Amino acid sequence: MRISTNTSAINAHRHLERTQSAEDKTMNHLSTGSRITEASEDAAGYSVSTSLNANIRSTQAALRNTNDGISMVQVAEGAVQTISDKLIRMRELGIQASSDTISDTERRMINREVQQTKAEIDRVVSTTEYNGKKILNGGGTWPGFEVQVGIHADENNTLGVDRRKFNFSSDRLGLHGLDFTTKESAREHLADIDFALDSVSSYRSTLGALQSRFSTIADNLGTSHQNLSAANSRIKDADVASETGDLARNKILREAGTAVLAQANTQPEQALRLLNG
Repeated sequence: MRISTNTSAINAHRHLERTQSAEDKTMNHLSTGSRITEASEDAAGYSVSTSLNANIRSTQAALRNTNDGISMVQVAEGAVQTISDKLIRMRELGIQASSDTISDTERRMINREVQQTKAEIDRVVSTTEYNGKKILNGGGTWPGFEVQVGIHADENNTLGVDRRKFNFSSDRLGLHGLDFTTKESAREHLADIDFALDSVSSYRSTLGALQSRFSTIADNLGTSHQNLSAANSRIKDADVASETGDLARNKILREAGTAVLAQANTQPEQALRLLNG
């Protein structure tokens, strides 16, 4: 028997501290929902999870960029629809002006509307923009408008939109010199309007293909985000069922360790009984 050194109490205290540490770690896992709260718990897993988390957040940013690209195309599509409607109206007026059933005075009135319609096309072209960049005036150089649609820096992760192809000004559409004041000139310029309509239809098909491509990229990014998140979850997220079981076990061990430590602290009293005879 010893009084100055109680090895049983020291041993019980050591195990109690270990149990308390394990219980604290389990509670930390449950409160954060993460199996790895610091690198020392799983250095390799922590490194992989950090890399996955970076890719997940980058994928989210790329998805936002792609959706912004879809929005840009939709803005352009809406403006092009307006231009197409104006061209159809101009052709309608041209057919009307080509007939002798109206007078020259009425043709002059028609011509005024045609000129105003032409001016409206140019106004739409000059004012249609996305995030401060005009998208229908054919301005800029290649690529003119780049969208980052991937998580890396190489060319396969960007989608360039050549704004030079999207020039919808009246002059570019061949509408300069329109004159509907005579039936002959009205008939002559019908071919110009048909050319403009064909050009706009071709441009719209390009916009449609571009939007379809953006939509495909968005779907792929969404799938990548889901799979990366699942992979990161398998590595880092806590298993609540397992952690709850560990927590219950550690609580029992802590209570048992406390009771044992209390018993161990009473052992030196036996030595006092011997001294008291």
